[in-house]
Amino acid sequence: MKSFCLLVALLATTTAADHFRKAQGYAQAQNWKLAVEEYRAGLALAPVAYEAHNNLGAIYFQQQDYARAASSFTEALRLRPQNPDFSFNLGLTLFRLARPEDALPHLLVGARSKTHTAEAHYIAGLCHFHARRWAQAARELEAAKQAGYKKPELYYLLVKAHKNAGEREAGIRIFSELAGAYPESAFVHQLLGEAYELENPAAAEAEFSRAIQAAPSQPELHFALGYLYWKQKKHDQAAELFGEELRVHPASAASYYYLGGIALKEGKETEALDLFRRALRVDPSYKEVYLGLGQAEAKLGKQAEAEKHFRQAAAIFPDRVEPHYHLAQTLLRLGKKEEAQKEMSIVENLHAAERERIAEALSQGGTAQKGSQTNANERE
Repeated sequence: MKSFCLLVALLATTTAADHFRKAQGYAQAQNWKLAVEEYRAGLALAPVAYEAHNNLGAIYFQQQDYARAASSFTEALRLRPQNPDFSFNLGLTLFRLARPEDALPHLLVGARSKTHTAEAHYIAGLCHFHARRWAQAARELEAAKQAGYKKPELYYLLVKAHKNAGEREAGIRIFSELAGAYPESAFVHQLLGEAYELENPAAAEAEFSRAIQAAPSQPELHFALGYLYWKQKKHDQAAELFGEELRVHPASAASYYYLGGIALKEGKETEALDLFRRALRVDPSYKEVYLGLGQAEAKLGKQAEAEKHFRQAAAIFPDRVEPHYHLAQTLLRLGKKEEAQKEMSIVENLHAAERERIAEALSQGGTAQKGSQTNANERE
């Protein structure tokens, strides 16, 4: 009986191997449909074939079916927990699924891979960057650079990470390397534009325009120039550039958000509401949009929905006047006078704190700038 069971197992394994060989042939010919079918057939017979799970995941990834790819890579990693290549594959896939915090631990293990070290550090740096963990982002991006990742976007992100981490000299050093290696790069012009933005808008406009000319399909460039125009209240020009940004970068939540703000100023509340919703749809982490949603809903008479979004905005930005003020006004419309008074008290306290801060800055010879009402979308 034992010999019979062993023979059946060997036959099953052989059959699975045949399926896997066929799958590899179909994959090499880029016949993804038949390759998937053969891998599935083989895995039904040999479910512990970890390489096959990984290969199947790679095919799903190639087809941008990231959910199925993640499932296959997870199974491969379950069977071989310490495999750095499998870890990298899963980390990269989770990053593509907009799950950076889940991706990070796998990317850190994946950095031990002989073939993916630089890319693993780079994507880990992106995860930290988007979470605004500047020091950690700089550390991972520096590791990617040391491992041989020399693309201009890495230098750009490193400059910003060092700057936001308060590491000015390191940022200057990296910018010098970027300008030396890629003098005509759009990233060089973009960084120069950002440096000029506050003190010399005309120079900033020229640099952003050069950046767009150098790389018209690069994300964030049209938005950067549009944002500059928006601050100058040139709303028509800003709206045109935000629209261009969405053409090259459809997931630009900030472009949807500012287009919504422009529509709101023009009295187009329904259009504004749709744009704010799109911003949240493409980037659920873009929390600034809750204030805009509340404002549009309040003007459309949707007070209950407005209350919900103003409360969310006030919780996220407790030190900003606008969400508390708009929440108070909405609560009054809903007849919730006591709650409205509490919010107005917060508004008064924030104004008092702001006046005190300005007075202190002036007494010390400093320049007074608004603090509690800083634009929620101020770019890093």
